[in-house]
Amino acid sequence: MSTARKLTLADLREIVFDPDELAKGARVVDDGTLSHLARYENKLYADARGSSPVPYKVQVTFEEKVVRARCSCMAARTRPYCKHGAGLLVAWAQAPESFVEASAPPETDAQAKKLAVKRGSVATKDLMARGVEQASTLVRELAVSGVASIASDRVDQVRDLAEALREAKLRRVAGRTRALSDHLARAAARTGAFEAGDYAELIGDILLTVRKLEKHLAGEPLSEEHVEELIGKTWTKKDRKPIDGLDLVEYAFMSRETADEFVIRESRFFDLASGGHFAEKQILPGFLVRRSTPKKSYAGRVLRRVSGSLFPSYPPRRVDIESIGDTEMSSTRAVEDLLERSLPSVVAVLDAVQARRRDVFAPEALPVSMRVDAILADGARLRLVDSSGAALFLPDDAHIDETLGRILRGSKILGLIGDVALDGALPTMFPLAAVLEAGDARDLVPLGGLDTVSLLQSRKLKKEALLADRRTTSHWADVAREAGVRGAAVIAGEVREEMAEALATGLSSVVPRFADPISVRLDELGLTKQAELVRTIATRQDPADKVDDFIKVHQVLGIALTRLAGAAPVEQSRLTRVSTHPSVLVRTIEEERSPREVTALRGAGKINRYEAIAHYARYYESKPPEELARTLYPTWADGGATAFVARAVAALPETGLVAAERALGPSSSQDGAKAGETRATGRVAKLTAIQVLERIGTPEATELLVRYIKRREDPALVAHAQESLARIRGDGSVRRSSAEMVYRAIHASSQKTRVDALAAIAAGGHVEAIPALRASLVGDVVAGVRQAAAFTLAALGDVESVETFVAMLRMRLSDPAQAKVGARALGILGDVRGVDELLEAYTSGFQPAVVAEALGSVGAAALEPFLDRLEADPSIADKKQSASIFAAIPADDLLPALTLRLSAVEDEVETFSARALAFLNLCAATSTIARDLAKQIVAMRPSLSEKKQGTAAEKSLAKACAKAMS
Repeated sequence: MSTARKLTLADLREIVFDPDELAKGARVVDDGTLSHLARYENKLYADARGSSPVPYKVQVTFEEKVVRARCSCMAARTRPYCKHGAGLLVAWAQAPESFVEASAPPETDAQAKKLAVKRGSVATKDLMARGVEQASTLVRELAVSGVASIASDRVDQVRDLAEALREAKLRRVAGRTRALSDHLARAAARTGAFEAGDYAELIGDILLTVRKLEKHLAGEPLSEEHVEELIGKTWTKKDRKPIDGLDLVEYAFMSRETADEFVIRESRFFDLASGGHFAEKQILPGFLVRRSTPKKSYAGRVLRRVSGSLFPSYPPRRVDIESIGDTEMSSTRAVEDLLERSLPSVVAVLDAVQARRRDVFAPEALPVSMRVDAILADGARLRLVDSSGAALFLPDDAHIDETLGRILRGSKILGLIGDVALDGALPTMFPLAAVLEAGDARDLVPLGGLDTVSLLQSRKLKKEALLADRRTTSHWADVAREAGVRGAAVIAGEVREEMAEALATGLSSVVPRFADPISVRLDELGLTKQAELVRTIATRQDPADKVDDFIKVHQVLGIALTRLAGAAPVEQSRLTRVSTHPSVLVRTIEEERSPREVTALRGAGKINRYEAIAHYARYYESKPPEELARTLYPTWADGGATAFVARAVAALPETGLVAAERALGPSSSQDGAKAGETRATGRVAKLTAIQVLERIGTPEATELLVRYIKRREDPALVAHAQESLARIRGDGSVRRSSAEMVYRAIHASSQKTRVDALAAIAAGGHVEAIPALRASLVGDVVAGVRQAAAFTLAALGDVESVETFVAMLRMRLSDPAQAKVGARALGILGDVRGVDELLEAYTSGFQPAVVAEALGSVGAAALEPFLDRLEADPSIADKKQSASIFAAIPADDLLPALTLRLSAVEDEVETFSARALAFLNLCAATSTIARDLAKQIVAMRPSLSEKKQGTAAEKSLAKACAKAMS
């Protein structure tokens, strides 16, 4: 048997690998928290004083290879060592002689509990009562004094109180108190990151919860839902209600870690039979996660005749699934059933939200499935619009914006499923899945990403960091106006914001001079009872007497604001639908801008993706079809222009056929390219050519598509060509069996399985998988899978991903690995919209070999921007990788462009000589191009044949020309 061996400081650090927990353990020893130190064989024992009336029982066991700790405190349930266990080890290391050697093991926690059965319930109730009283006192003190004088020691006291409240089984109050301590810490730091609105929400929540618990302790029973929310309970099967007959479809699968280190994996379901929302959860302490089989996802399937048991909870109701009658792949019929049972309008959604908010203890997020007519992309935030023209905000979140932008291309939106919660004070739909219609098919498409609570928390943290950096405060009214909120909602928001500021300042500031203008505006809003109550509050002498009623008015305003800021009608007379995204509305574009200007504006964040598309439409629709047919580069290589070019060039069938054949390029047997390569013109130019041929639709266009398909050079391009050919012939869509591969790529538990599935999708050219794979690109937790998804989407020709790839490349300073993936993906895709960012990366010296290869893969479309950059910074010619860019461009495109650039400076001897010499050096890898360019140079400057004449630059140029022509 092992013994309790002596420990050094190094041993302690190895055993308790969390330095914070070890430091807490040292403080436990220093504070004299441990008592009754004892040793029996290979075990150490102690009692630890805490917030509970009964001391915690602490035990450490020395085994052969590990040292294990146990403690009866709550914290020990979520980590290998709590502070009491760490403290017991510290005490043993410091003074082993202080431990009494016992002749028998001391009483365990389980034995102590058996002896205290009768007194346990009384002690628990007393503990809860004391915790409620402490929380009530805290709120009252803060409301009276405000936060201006808060010091760091007070913050520590509030954090300690939060831990004590959790141990007293006051779940909600403990969590809110912990969050309150973080707000107080920001107030004490004086950085400007303190947000009065969030602070007021927490103060109000704690006070209302305290009042409810006071009634409960006085004998008023709690509903099971309130027991779960306010106190928490382990619900055994006998406590749960049986349920059966559910027809569940999973619309989201999420995984998150809580602040107290629990990992929660959750499936969110919609019941096709009742329209209810359900959740199946796996909740594990962090240290057990790797030892446990992860909960599986049911995405893409309908679970029929499900039975199990329900936990007491608010929607989504937590269900323990015990049996599934049958499973089937999700179908159009199942999606139609989902739509049939969805809420019909924004007004119906807001009614449900208001009903939820009247129960102040209900979770902040309400699961909702609703029918949607369009997405409005006007102003600072997207909004969903129902069939009546009423709108509801979507979150200002890059992931959601990106995902919606991709899945809505060419599809009609019919519904959204997700959570509605307050973002600030704006009622906002946080979508988790969308119902889309494409052709005859209707699909439920998961959007991936964070659950609503985590997303709101992450947004708050980002906002606080931004405010701390700027040392300014944000005002809800300003944000609301920017988002398009007007009228009474802004007034209500301003009043609520002023009340929050007063609560943060201290309620002694609530005097008639403060209350009178507030009351006037409340009267204007029709809230006469609240207006009168504010006047009454201001007359009370003791600030402590103002607290409850003041928070009550603040709460009522929040409920009113939900309605006022919610269903704002949309004036659609000045809006137009985006041609490539038929479900998206934007303001009609009046001013014409070039594609490059549009790309720059988009990169600077001055226009959204849909406004950029509208600008593209405005620009290309103003150009003659003859011009679009002639300018393969950059126009045909611009994924944003493809639809417009195809529509315009189709009006000139003969010209379009010639241009399309040129864009598709010669076969690999003719040009020596390897199978699968698209270096000559780039993938996007070929995609445009395929769409042009589909639009033309003549027998000649059909024949050209058939010839290209037979070349089998690129699986994805062949698949696009087959789809176009099928549509020309009226055969509908080509049937492809990628559903199982897509399922594995997104939902398989193994990283290798997901990566292999993505590779198979790319190799098979399964372009129909593009919408689903976009979720993998932005949502997979493993970087290697995201990389594979990026390369797969690029290989499949997903032009909607170009902005994501550009954004990845822009992160080259903060995340070089991701930037490298972005660069490679841009090269595989071959979209000219990525060229400027690739050139920025190349000139800055970032991964020059990778970026040069990407530019070469874009092909001739990258030539003009590269030459512009070369003329502005001639040192680029000295980079050894620059020659490889020229080598990737066909001579028919390269030589005319170089000759034109030289003729523009023909009269400037030094500039001409330097530029011509740089061009020759860059072409040196391809002897035939270098020879032909040298001949052109000599033709422009016959004097170069006299090697001994001219300037030094001319002599160097003459020597280079002679070498190239030899």
